[in-house]
Amino acid sequence: MPLPEFLEPLNESGLGDEYLNANILQEAKDLPSLAKQLVDYNRMAGEQIRVPGKEATDEDWSGFVEKLNKKGVLSADPVKKASLKALGVPDSKDDYKLKPEEMPEGVQWDEDRASKWAEKFHELGVPASAAAEIMSFYTEGMADQGKETVLNAEQRERDIKAEFGPALDSELAKIMNVANQFGGEEMVGAMKTADVATLRMMSKIAKQFDVSGDGEFTSQGERKMLSPTEAQARLDEVNKKLMDASLPRAEKTRLQDEAVRYQYMMLGERPKPTMATSG
Repeated sequence: MPLPEFLEPLNESGLGDEYLNANILQEAKDLPSLAKQLVDYNRMAGEQIRVPGKEATDEDWSGFVEKLNKKGVLSADPVKKASLKALGVPDSKDDYKLKPEEMPEGVQWDEDRASKWAEKFHELGVPASAAAEIMSFYTEGMADQGKETVLNAEQRERDIKAEFGPALDSELAKIMNVANQFGGEEMVGAMKTADVATLRMMSKIAKQFDVSGDGEFTSQGERKMLSPTEAQARLDEVNKKLMDASLPRAEKTRLQDEAVRYQYMMLGERPKPTMATSG
C-alpha cells in the first residue's frame, strides 16, 4: 500500500515493509498530526507500569503497588469499598492468604514480613488473588537468588582449593592470623568471604612477615581456645608490651582487649566480645 504523498521520501530510506506498511504511517493525514500521534504514543508508553522482575526488592514491589493505586487501578477510598469487595479485596489484612501452597526449595517463610505485606496490600486495596500471585512471584525470585548465592559459594570453595591445594588449611590459618595482626577480628571476618585474589595477596603478606599458621585463629577464622598455661604466657607477653608508654592509642586498646581474652582463657572460659571487637 503506497504511503501518503508527504511521506514518500521514506521509500528511499531503506526501512523495511514492516515499518512502511505500519498503520500509523499509512493513515497519517499530514506531518503535524503524525507528530502528535507519535508524541502521544511515546508519552503513553512511558507511563506504562511494569511488573517487577524476579530480583525485585520489597521496595520495588511497594512502588509497583503504589503506582497502581495512583493510576486508579487500586484504591482504598471508602466510597469504593463495595467495588473493592467485589474485586476480591478482603475485609481485613488478616484475611489475606499469602503463603504459597508449595514453598520454593531453600526459601524460609517470614511471617512477620508477610504480615507487613498484608497490611500494605489492604491499605492499597489489592485483591486477595493478586496479592497471592505477587507473593508467589516474590518467593520464586528469592529462591533464584538463593540458588545463585549457593553456586557462587561453591565456586569460591573450588577456586580456593585449586589455588592452595594440599596446603589449604595451613595457608588459610596463616591468612587469618596475618589479618588479625593488621586489622583485628573485623578483618578476620572479612577473610571468611574474601575472593581468591584477596586470599592470594594475604598469603603473600603472611609469607613476607613470616606469620605462622599456629596463631590465635584457625583456618576457618575461629579463635582458638588456649589452655590456662598458654593463656598465662600470652598475657605476660601482652603486659610487657603495654608497659611501653609510646604505644599508639589504637595499639594500646587492641592489646588491652587481648589481655582480657587471655584472662578469660586462664579461667577456662571462652572469651566474650570486648568493646573494641563487639562491632
